[in-house]
Amino acid sequence: MHKTLAHEWRELCLEAVTETDSERRIAIVAELGRILRNDVHEFGSLLVDVGHARVRRDGKPVYLTNLEFRLLRHFIERAGSPVSRDELLRSVWGYDSGAFTRTVDMHIYTAFVRNWSRMPRGPN
Repeated sequence: MHKTLAHEWRELCLEAVTETDSERRIAIVAELGRILRNDVHEFGSLLVDVGHARVRRDGKPVYLTNLEFRLLRHFIERAGSPVSRDELLRSVWGYDSGAFTRTVDMHIYTAFVRNWSRMPRGPN
């Protein structure tokens, strides 16, 4: 999430937590959804439109499975922070914690080789 959107997101989340009026909380949640739908990230020639679940490289569509897109979105949302296998299993795959599997390793490797191996190294 871009710094401006991240700041706006953070402020709205804080407002939602302290808001006592239920109608206002619903309006805040709708506004948070608007921010997410407009969330577009550029990494060199790669464009990721989170809100519309679209990825383009050099202006051409990159076709990802639903799971691959959720994984990419998870990494974008946590850019600059380490992400554990357990977190990925819970957040992306929906597994309960404590599951032991190498699914994450194999899926990331396969997705990287198939789609992301030509991806630029950092955000613009």
